[in-house]
Amino acid sequence: MEVVLRCERADGLRPNKLGHPSATEKHFVVLLNQNDVGQLARDALLLILSVSAKHEHIAEFVAYKSAFCPVVATGLSGCFSQLGRILTGDGAERIVPEHAAESLANFHSSLLFCNAVVQAAHPSVVEQICNFFYSGFLISVVKPALLQEEQEAVAAATVYLQLCVETVTEAPLLRTVIRMLLLERDDEDRTLVEVVVGRIANGDKLGVVSLSLLDSLLQIGCEDLMLVLVLRHLLPMHHVTRAQLSKVRDRSQAVASAERLLDCVPQCMLTFPE
Repeated sequence: MEVVLRCERADGLRPNKLGHPSATEKHFVVLLNQNDVGQLARDALLLILSVSAKHEHIAEFVAYKSAFCPVVATGLSGCFSQLGRILTGDGAERIVPEHAAESLANFHSSLLFCNAVVQAAHPSVVEQICNFFYSGFLISVVKPALLQEEQEAVAAATVYLQLCVETVTEAPLLRTVIRMLLLERDDEDRTLVEVVVGRIANGDKLGVVSLSLLDSLLQIGCEDLMLVLVLRHLLPMHHVTRAQLSKVRDRSQAVASAERLLDCVPQCMLTFPE
């Protein structure tokens, strides 16, 4: 309710003193509590955000005049930093030590809340959440974790990134994860997805979890990922015999295949305008 009431004020938030969080910022920190109070706070915020989806002035306040968006991203970063750095087993079991189970549950809960926010909020709030999710969480925390030296910690970070991919269902958040993997590079100018692919050859725990992450990424069905991980390796046609190559390059064969594919479109769908 405080957010809504402050939206009615012409002056919005007053600048707080350096090093002293505002009253609204203090209230938003409650969202990070993994108890009944924190759950009630998250449910209340989701109700307000559902209202913001239909009221521009409330959405503008939440997105640009409150600390809500950075607090959500910062909360994810804090939860990630508390996760265990060692996985037991060969990587296929994805077992974490017992003392790290609570921190993993907190991280998963924060991911679900962030996903629910994007699902319910106004597009301007979604845009800000995704910006902070990318810069304040993925780039600042996840990327360094994937590129560190210790192999055990890298394997754990890879599993946690896979948890992000499998937990997040909203397209804007998934796009930020894919953007990081396809655009961000290491010191050797390799994209992160190329780094992950290169680790499969190790055949150890890191190779197993890297292969599992790639499987989850392919399940998304993103064209950019399919091009990088699958299709670009088929374009040179090295897997095709010479007898087959002439048929593959025959344009009439491609046209006939496209026509057969279009014939599979149901008649009821043809009535819809493009």
